[in-house]
Amino acid sequence: MSLYLVLFFICLVVGLTGQILLKKGMNKIGEVTLFSKGMLNLVKTIRGMFTNVWIIFGVLLFGGSTLLWLVILSGLDLSYIYPMVSLNYVLAALSSKIFFKERISKMRWLSLGIIILGVILVSLSQA
Repeated sequence: MSLYLVLFFICLVVGLTGQILLKKGMNKIGEVTLFSKGMLNLVKTIRGMFTNVWIIFGVLLFGGSTLLWLVILSGLDLSYIYPMVSLNYVLAALSSKIFFKERISKMRWLSLGIIILGVILVSLSQA
């Protein structure tokens, strides 16, 4: 396995961890209602986003995964590696079930299985 593929899997985990932290932070803040509860409420919500420690760390991790992604793009074909990013959908669903107790329907599980099959086919196609 090439170093770039190892970096790719690290990138996936770091980015996913960032997303989990962002979700945890937003669960603390609550639903964003934009303008329906008034401009003052919107400003308060945005201030909460910028001061929530979970969101701050989530943004930092997500930013770190973006920098890592640039390194990966320098060494692998985009047409090969970008379809493999769809593994994030599978990992996000599993993480959502584990960390947030979200319900995942049978149709969604089937869809995630098809994504995994697609990633396997793409991974076998490297020229």
